[in-house]
Amino acid sequence: MVLYLGEKMAKSLGNLIMVSDLLKIHTANEIRWLLLSHHYRKTWEFDESELKKVKEEVSIIAKGGKKSEKRAEVANPLYKEFAFIVDDDLNIPAALLFLINLAKRIEKETNEKKASDFRETLLSCLELLGFSF
Repeated sequence: MVLYLGEKMAKSLGNLIMVSDLLKIHTANEIRWLLLSHHYRKTWEFDESELKKVKEEVSIIAKGGKKSEKRAEVANPLYKEFAFIVDDDLNIPAALLFLINLAKRIEKETNEKKASDFRETLLSCLELLGFSF
């Protein structure tokens, strides 16, 4: 359930936040990241200020994912780790944290081959979640 200003967000209450309105200010990737950053089993309250944090996280991901057209194989150990996290009751918030950490590793990695492998994994995982970078 999604709350807004302390109440359940509902059409009948007239307190809906429309994605079409959010798209005027934020990217589709930022909105998707915001929605996926909350576990589906837990109630959460929409707060527009949360999108500032999301914008920073998406920026980290975008930097880490640039410069690669290739995608990782599903046998890749990092991809398997990502899949294991997601497989734990669809724990997408933890998977997003994993991806942020992977993007940060890409930025710090001095070995270009390793950085490229990390980048391919990052982009494969993002693609699986419906992101486009």
